[in-house]
Amino acid sequence: MQRCLQVPELVNLFCSHLYEAKSPHSRRSPNVGSCAGLGDLAVLAVTAKIFSRHALALMWNSVTFEILLRCLPTDCYESFMMHSVIYSSGHDKEERTSEVIDMIRPLDESDFERIRIYAPFIRNLWCGDEKSKFLPSTLPWFHDNPLPNLRGLYWMHGESDFHHIQFFLSPRITTLHIGHPSLAALTFLLALPRRFPQLAYLALFTELDGVPSLEISAVPTVSACLRGLHAIESLTLATDTLDAPALEHLARLRIPSLRHLDVSGVPADLKPLGGEKAYFASLRALHFTSDIQSACRFLEWCPQKLALAKFSAEISEAATAQEAQHMLSVAVGGIVDSSLRDFSLHNANTTGLDSTVHLISSSSLRTLFAFTNMTSVVIESAFGIDVDDATVTDMARTWPRIERLELRSYRGTPNPRATLQCLEVLAKECPRLTHLGIALDASSVPKLRLGVRGKGSSTSTSTSLRHLDVGDSPISRPTSVAKWMKHVFPRLVGIKTLTDDLELKKGQSEAGEGLVDGTVRYGRHWKKVLSILCESRN
Repeated sequence: MQRCLQVPELVNLFCSHLYEAKSPHSRRSPNVGSCAGLGDLAVLAVTAKIFSRHALALMWNSVTFEILLRCLPTDCYESFMMHSVIYSSGHDKEERTSEVIDMIRPLDESDFERIRIYAPFIRNLWCGDEKSKFLPSTLPWFHDNPLPNLRGLYWMHGESDFHHIQFFLSPRITTLHIGHPSLAALTFLLALPRRFPQLAYLALFTELDGVPSLEISAVPTVSACLRGLHAIESLTLATDTLDAPALEHLARLRIPSLRHLDVSGVPADLKPLGGEKAYFASLRALHFTSDIQSACRFLEWCPQKLALAKFSAEISEAATAQEAQHMLSVAVGGIVDSSLRDFSLHNANTTGLDSTVHLISSSSLRTLFAFTNMTSVVIESAFGIDVDDATVTDMARTWPRIERLELRSYRGTPNPRATLQCLEVLAKECPRLTHLGIALDASSVPKLRLGVRGKGSSTSTSTSLRHLDVGDSPISRPTSVAKWMKHVFPRLVGIKTLTDDLELKKGQSEAGEGLVDGTVRYGRHWKKVLSILCESRN
């Protein structure tokens, strides 16, 4: 063992495994690790010198500006808890508790001693506008002692404080995340390609509280910036600021070329691309947050199929069943059949919908059977997804490697046709399935087949399924269902129902009250099923 610990690569691998096992990932902020993961690394760092540098490098790899502030002497600041109440949509109330830090004396050079020790380890820094008041007192130190190895900067400041970004810019930066659209940010973007030609990861305007008129005027600036970047591998645009020239530039990039694209819209004035070249040659992940037409327009615009591994779309307005069918057909026509592993379509939860128009049919879902290597399929409908046992059976046999299959609805599926019987098929055909979401009619409970060796088959069992989302699935005999489920999914630890997300409000119509009452009753029955399953394992 001692000889192994003399190999730096092995020590680093050990520390990395410990860190990754306990560290969450956030799209909007760097991976700052969980308390448990960082605590274990801290213990490792002081256990032996041989671990210290590797553990510290991981502990300080990604930090927030607040973490840097806490490296100052404790007599520099004071902290206290602040309680606040936030109202959304005029009805929902959320109580929050956050820690607030205030500086209580001026800072001098000696106060930054600890930061100076850890600064070389920092690769990613997240700085939000809630810490703006600390910038004037700390920036002189960062001006003279920059973070020398900073690779990723996540800057969430608005107009008044954006210019402070200059103190943190390292020539080695390859990842840049700018949260708020502002005039200062647009001015900065104009010089971005010249200052950071090696930039590989760029995310713009993810904090959606900017001025709409400013976002519109940002299109030419964003376009000029993108057309000047030739090493970009990942791009996220949370506002509709992508124009045709910029998109055409991205399509023609060669190695290294774009691998991940996340956009909020596709321009309508796209010109046809020539068919003689391979466009978006390295694109593997594509995400839309837009109307459904933009997603379709992009796939139809590309002259050849894309070798995507992941496709996802968050639709801003609830798509009709016909629009959803068109989206699925376009996906089949625009994505290489054998490459796609992960497909998700999320509809908006729009009010006043008609189930006859928005109910997604099983025939539409069968369109996806062209993709035979799926590991995750998630489809959210505003008003139900209609599947039967035959469709679920075909899904199970078409996607034997599936790990996540979620067919969800915000309002539930009226009169679901699938039954408990289809769950046994999934247990038999899909041994890797861990998450399942489906509306089914659990009124009738299949008989358990406890076969004897050589005298017929027994009911199939899957030990992989952990989470089941049943929406507002009808159920009348929870004890019988629990007995059956105990055999089919013995390691199930969670059952989610529509009532988990449904906010019950007063003043509903009589018809609405009847629906909600049924939903609540079904929810209680399913929770009883889960309770019985958990008790049986104790």
